[in-house]
Amino acid sequence: MAHLYKVSEWQGASGKWYCNDVADLAGPSAKWYTPARMLGISLCDYVLLLKNEFKVSSMKYNPDTDVLIFSWDKQADCHKYVLWINKMARKANFMC
Repeated sequence: MAHLYKVSEWQGASGKWYCNDVADLAGPSAKWYTPARMLGISLCDYVLLLKNEFKVSSMKYNPDTDVLIFSWDKQADCHKYVLWINKMARKANFMC
């Protein structure tokens, strides 16, 4: 069932902060590249946005599974991204 793209945040056991749309983990909303597609930017530009604008602390990409995992040391940095990306999704009425 389609839903408005909406990211949630949580703290992992490591103490790092993560976020994703968890409404349908097997669907397209949970893919790491979905926000880039929504924003209409390249994947490289999206990675740079995370790093430069939203101060991601850690990023790891696995090319075999096409999974990018990123996290923040500070909840405030993660929350800034979550608020912004959800605002962009509402503005675009981006359905997944």
